[in-house]
Amino acid sequence: MKKKTLLQKQIIHFFFYISLHLICTKIIPFPCYFYLSFIFLLPFHKAYLNYNLYIGFGLGFFLDMLYNSPGIYMFVNVFTVYLQYFFIKYFFNTYLLKNLSIDYISIRHIHYLGYLFFLLPLVSTHIAIVYFLEHSSLKYLLYQTTYIIRDIFFSIIFIVFTQYFFHQNQHSKN
Repeated sequence: MKKKTLLQKQIIHFFFYISLHLICTKIIPFPCYFYLSFIFLLPFHKAYLNYNLYIGFGLGFFLDMLYNSPGIYMFVNVFTVYLQYFFIKYFFNTYLLKNLSIDYISIRHIHYLGYLFFLLPLVSTHIAIVYFLEHSSLKYLLYQTTYIIRDIFFSIIFIVFTQYFFHQNQHSKN
């Protein structure tokens, strides 16, 4: 029964972040990576890894259909989900699972360690791969790097903002 409620929450989060992504890409003149917040909300546990990879693949497929890109978002989203799993498993697993006695980890628990330490490598890797795959040229490397830094900055601010305001009650429960 718990997985069904978790699945229902993930479906609601999916439609919320995709609709927010679609609305903001029409308003803001630069690329928005609001769907990353959805990826980071996926629960971390070895039993959920395949589930999370399929969700990342589905989200990437949806974005590829939306932007008419040849599999860029599918690759990057699956890679980000797996990188998140690797990052939490090898850097945060000992502290979170032993000291806090929780059975799974999501970004809701990362506030114990600091958002920036968790988000900066994952978001910057995701955005850099998207930019370099979309443009596939190192001719304008400095130009692309300024856009990558700008998008990393705004994406991290948005992710922290949504976690702080929309999931604030879950911080006090856990």
